[in-house]
Amino acid sequence: MQGVKPQDVIKHWYNFKPWKNRTFEEVLEDIINEMNILIENVNIMSGAIDVINFYHFYDIPMAIASSSFMSLIRTVVDKMQIASKIKILHSSEYEKRGKPFPDVFLTTAQKLNTEPVDCLVFEDSINGIKAAKAAGMRVVAVPYPENYERKEYDIADFKSNF
Repeated sequence: MQGVKPQDVIKHWYNFKPWKNRTFEEVLEDIINEMNILIENVNIMSGAIDVINFYHFYDIPMAIASSSFMSLIRTVVDKMQIASKIKILHSSEYEKRGKPFPDVFLTTAQKLNTEPVDCLVFEDSINGIKAAKAAGMRVVAVPYPENYERKEYDIADFKSNF
């Protein structure tokens, strides 16, 4: 379910195996709170800061367009200490459709005042790669090592193994 809006993940699992005594909102809040804690203790992907510093050095505008909630995006940005380098933060929580639909990427390109064809997306999820390609953007797949050989990542323009 990587790259899917958290609300859609919860709906999926509720439809698969309904629970009682918890509202959708309570489950969602618990997940967000737990994710914020987990993010604080996770290692940053090797090479991520180097890539951000490279584009920042050449004054190339950068954005984060994510399926995660904005609060989680901000937690990651704070942990990585990159807030001053990222021009736009955008979440699919503000979009009608999440990835694999291109909405979050198209809105982000618009906020950057650039054409989608002029964007380069670094993406770790298959749904994100599909969304970026559907938006008409070039994509660098950055799968986790255990997923590197999965053929679904081959639709990206480039594939990296930071």
